[in-house]
Amino acid sequence: MPRKPSLFHLFRLRAESLLRVGEKKHEVKKVAEEEAVRMGLCGKERVEFVRRKTLCAGIFSFRTLRACLQVAGVFCGWLKTRHPEKVKEAREKGDIEVVKPYVSEFFIYRRDAGYSPYTLKKERSLLRKLFLDPELASEVELPSRRLEDRKPLKEAEVPERYQDLVDFCRATGLRRVELRRVRLEDVQEKDGGLVVYVRRGKGGKARWVRVRRDMERRVREIVAEAKKQGKERLFPRIPGWLGVKVYRREYAWVRLEEEMERLKEENPGLRTRDLRKMAKLEVSRDLGHNRTDVMSCYLE
Repeated sequence: MPRKPSLFHLFRLRAESLLRVGEKKHEVKKVAEEEAVRMGLCGKERVEFVRRKTLCAGIFSFRTLRACLQVAGVFCGWLKTRHPEKVKEAREKGDIEVVKPYVSEFFIYRRDAGYSPYTLKKERSLLRKLFLDPELASEVELPSRRLEDRKPLKEAEVPERYQDLVDFCRATGLRRVELRRVRLEDVQEKDGGLVVYVRRGKGGKARWVRVRRDMERRVREIVAEAKKQGKERLFPRIPGWLGVKVYRREYAWVRLEEEMERLKEENPGLRTRDLRKMAKLEVSRDLGHNRTDVMSCYLE
C-alpha cells in the first residue's frame, strides 16, 4: 500500500492551494470595504467584516507561505506529542480538519508556556488562514499586544557596538530586512537633504527614504566610519532584540512634524487639515506603504 502523506504535508497542500501570488491583498480589502458599505455596516462591525473577508482570502506572498508552514510545523509537532491518534486519523482521511478542534488547546498551552503576545496573535491568524476560519480559537483569551510594552532600550542600555545601528534605525525607520541590505553607496545627498535608497523593500519595490533632519549629521558619521572600516554593507547582521517597529514609530512622528513644517512654508494658505493629509502621504512613502490609512498604526 502507498504510504499516507504526513500531517505536515497535508498542511503544505492546503497552503499551496491558497496561494495568490501576483494578486494584491489591498484589492481584496477594497472590495470587502465596498461590500460593507453596501450592507450599511459601520464602525467596529465594518472593520470586523473586512477582517473576516480578507483573512481567509488567500496567501498573497511566499513570505506568508513560509510563515504558515512554520506554525503548521509547530502545531504538528505538538499534536504528535499530545494527540498522536488524531494525527493518524487525519493522515488516514487526508484532511487537516480532523485536528481543527485541538487548535484552542494548542494556544492555551502556548499561552501558559509564556510565549510572546505578538507570536501568539500571529500564529493564530496564520492557522485561521489555513483552516479558512476567521474565528478559530477565538474563545482562547490571549494576552494583549501593547506597543508601550515594546520600549526601545535606553541609551545607557544599548551595547556600544550596536549604537550606530540603533541611531540609523531612528534616523531612517527602515524595516529589519531593509536595514540588512543597505550599502554604503545607498546613502546619498539628494534635494538638499540626506536620503537612503532601498533597493528591494516590501513587495520587492524600491524607494528613496528621507533621513530625519535632526539626525543627518549622525548618519553621515556612521557612513564615514563604515568607509574607514572598508565595509560593503552598513549592517549585515541585525540582532533579534532590536525593536525595529518602535523605532519606525518614532521616525513616523518626527518626520510628520518635519513635513508639516516644510509644506506650511511652501503653502502658507493651505489648511492644517490638508497639510497633515499631504504630510502623512509623504511619510507613508518613506515607510514603504504609499497609503495614508496605514499611518494610524504608527501615530496612535
